[in-house]
Amino acid sequence: MALVEPIGNHATVFVAPGQPAVVSRLDATTNHRLDQVEYPATAARLNSVGRLARLNRLRADDASGEQLVAEMLQPPLRNNQFEIGFGTLYTAMYEPAAGTATWHWPETSWTRGFDDPDGVRTVDLAHA
Repeated sequence: MALVEPIGNHATVFVAPGQPAVVSRLDATTNHRLDQVEYPATAARLNSVGRLARLNRLRADDASGEQLVAEMLQPPLRNNQFEIGFGTLYTAMYEPAAGTATWHWPETSWTRGFDDPDGVRTVDLAHA
């Protein structure tokens, strides 16, 4: 879970059954806790370390929010291995100061304001 304040403070909270929550200030995470790989076979299958390295390179290069979203909509950050239970449903960009969140799929995006009325967006994952 990621928490972000409008002024830029942030935290990533790692939760797992039977374990205490761990709060971190990491800027990027993938499918392992903190920067430690607990299950190497799973991390290898999901390219968890490679995806984290790519995210860290983008952060070091000071990529814009738009650049990060574009990168996250294509491999290696986007994954469509749904048949093994691992696929990217969407990429979200939260802008607390603007009061908006935008969900991105390869072919479409959907922006919602904090005060917008309830809404529904249907996305066909077979084509997303």
